[in-house]
Amino acid sequence: MALGSFAKRMAKRFARTIKKILTGSASAAPRLDAKQRAAPAPATPVQLPLPPPRNALGLAAHTAQEISALFLKIHKTGPTIQHVQALNVCSVAEVALEQLVPEDHLPPTSWQQDPTTIGGSNVFPAPLPSTLTLCNGLLVPGHDLYFIRAKELLLDNEDAFRSVERKPPLPGRPMVRVAYFRHFWDALSQMADYWDTSLDEYTSSAADAGQEAMDIDQLHSDANSAEGGDAENGTKKQNYTGRRIGTGREMPARHRDDAVFAFVEAITSAFRCKVERPRTEPKIKLHNLFIPLPQIGNVYRYPKDSQQARRGVLEGPLMGIQCTNQTVFHRPEEPPGEGQGENANLLREVGVMLSIAHKRSREGQTEPDPSEGKWWVSKPRWGGGPGGEVGVSEESQNAKEVEPKSPFVQELVDESKKPASEPKPPVRARGGMDRLSRKQEPGSTKEDSEGPAKGRKRTKRSNAVENWKSLQPAPSSWDKNVVYKKIGKDKNATFDDVSFCFVDKIERNLLNTQQIYLVSALYHHISIVHVRVHPKYLEYLNTTAPPHDFVPGQQPWYVLDVTRSRWFDLLIMEDRKQAIRGVWGVMSYLMRDLGTEGS
Repeated sequence: MALGSFAKRMAKRFARTIKKILTGSASAAPRLDAKQRAAPAPATPVQLPLPPPRNALGLAAHTAQEISALFLKIHKTGPTIQHVQALNVCSVAEVALEQLVPEDHLPPTSWQQDPTTIGGSNVFPAPLPSTLTLCNGLLVPGHDLYFIRAKELLLDNEDAFRSVERKPPLPGRPMVRVAYFRHFWDALSQMADYWDTSLDEYTSSAADAGQEAMDIDQLHSDANSAEGGDAENGTKKQNYTGRRIGTGREMPARHRDDAVFAFVEAITSAFRCKVERPRTEPKIKLHNLFIPLPQIGNVYRYPKDSQQARRGVLEGPLMGIQCTNQTVFHRPEEPPGEGQGENANLLREVGVMLSIAHKRSREGQTEPDPSEGKWWVSKPRWGGGPGGEVGVSEESQNAKEVEPKSPFVQELVDESKKPASEPKPPVRARGGMDRLSRKQEPGSTKEDSEGPAKGRKRTKRSNAVENWKSLQPAPSSWDKNVVYKKIGKDKNATFDDVSFCFVDKIERNLLNTQQIYLVSALYHHISIVHVRVHPKYLEYLNTTAPPHDFVPGQQPWYVLDVTRSRWFDLLIMEDRKQAIRGVWGVMSYLMRDLGTEGS
């Protein structure tokens, strides 16, 4: 049994390696190429999106029909500040992690050091004893589990890249080993081929310079081409030494998706949670309009029952992951924070967080039948208008009803309804071959001559009319292997706070609200976002009545307070240190033991 499982693992590893080679994900270019080569295109500039200004946002009581009608025209107008205002979004950025997550759940800075050398505690320094265990009954991951993961993110980029690529270390550098974040470093190395500009060097070779000096005509032609040609490409006549093989715009989106997915997966595994890719199409419903969402995964909790866990049942979701391949968020002629790319990025994040909040609100509910109460379930689709039913001509329909069948035709119909007699065995020819299989009649097929194969039924192809007649509901958004729960939400809280992996705080009691987080990524950065979602807001998006009831002096329930942390650069060691600290704190807070949570 052990030998068979080992062979399966080796076969899977070999298949992944072949897939990387065929798809081009395993770059053949060396990381540190000492040889000069043709310079790639100029690096893509990093332009992080800004939040919309406060004075540009106004609270309005729109109806669900007005919101859906506005978003229905987005393909013509593009995402504008009016779309953000219609959802009553208030966004705040650059928030510290201590304002995002209660400080008791954030790992202290001393956890960046080896616990065997400082004698640190194995649990969070929280005053409440309930934080010593998680909601799934496990102990809170301590200093040792955090350090063995964090130390892999504190490695030098080149050392980690060479380790996952099975290359020898640089001279004078030790060999490093990567375990938990191996898939992350593998995907990050592919991203560095397009984004890492730290090793870019442009030089001119002496041979080329001497040749140009000898040829005056060539000098003039080069000058003319430089003036009228590509002015932005300052490295056109230079050689390049570095890591990049292209620009950030040319990078396949799967490299970013894999890197962020593996980063979160390595952290959530310490809490016995799983990052799962969407098994149903992510979408959000605005009245009668379904909007697809670009989401790469959600974080779920394994159930306590081992039998359900083996069947693939998950609980949640806790938070989500979203990545965008967009590289331009703001144009010079657009006001700061109101660019079309900035509005599109904010709307994507809000849409994914609303989708997570909608799934969490299904706790204790069953999937509704989409055909319940619909007219096309109990009545024929054709309403009896002139022209007859689709696919049936009026003449044939009248002839079918009026003209009686002749005795000869009736005899043929009765004969066709009788069961067919068993086919006679084929006559064997010399050499053991069937005569029917050796030669077929002209105009006949092999199936006609030999008859249908045993145990196989002929399938009748449906035409366009039959497809039109068969009505089926839209694909369900309910995952049958997910038990939807509001994990981490205090039952006494009114708001369901949904967060995106960039989060911020707007004077709210975090202990009395549920935090839903989503890790968002663009370029080679990640951030954490948080939003407060009231149950009435989800109903408001699908009803016709405008919002009017809220307590004066308090934040209205139809306002989305979106807050985010700063952007963490995954290519910088210090930013990776803060990113794992923030995601670890979010998971510790969501997985805390509330005492009153069922199951």
